[in-house]
Amino acid sequence: MAAEHHLLGVATDVRRRTVTAVLAALLLSTVGCSGPVDADHPTVSTEGTPSGGPSGSSAATPAPVVTPTGIRLLGPDEPVMIDGDPVAVVVEVLAEGKPKAGLPVTFTVESGPARFPGGFEAAMTDETGVAVATTLEPSKAGTVILRVTSGERTARVKVTLLGARP
Repeated sequence: MAAEHHLLGVATDVRRRTVTAVLAALLLSTVGCSGPVDADHPTVSTEGTPSGGPSGSSAATPAPVVTPTGIRLLGPDEPVMIDGDPVAVVVEVLAEGKPKAGLPVTFTVESGPARFPGGFEAAMTDETGVAVATTLEPSKAGTVILRVTSGERTARVKVTLLGARP
């Protein structure tokens, strides 16, 4: 059981790092980057991009901004028995009243007896508008309040944890 739990943790960490690397590569390939990267003063350049920018010949056409209009908890929809495994939290993100794919979602613990390794978990909505946090680690029975954010929209969702079975 301990080996399986360790492997699950390693697989989750690898998946998270892979997703982060892919998102970073996509972002850099989309907007381009010039100069040294400084966390306090990041620089982004559109020079030489096909869509325009300082050296381009045509004006850039900005992508439409999608603003989430709602976030709702899909699961767990019942109290969860603590068994040593992480708890998955599933939400649906709506934009203009419809599920929306490709939106970033951030999960953080606001209060209660659980934590995300690293302090938070980031996910993207799938084609049905669903995002899943898979690494919530409960420490004891109680109520956990999670802050779930996508764009400018924030929702607080409740997960109830029950003590371990004897």
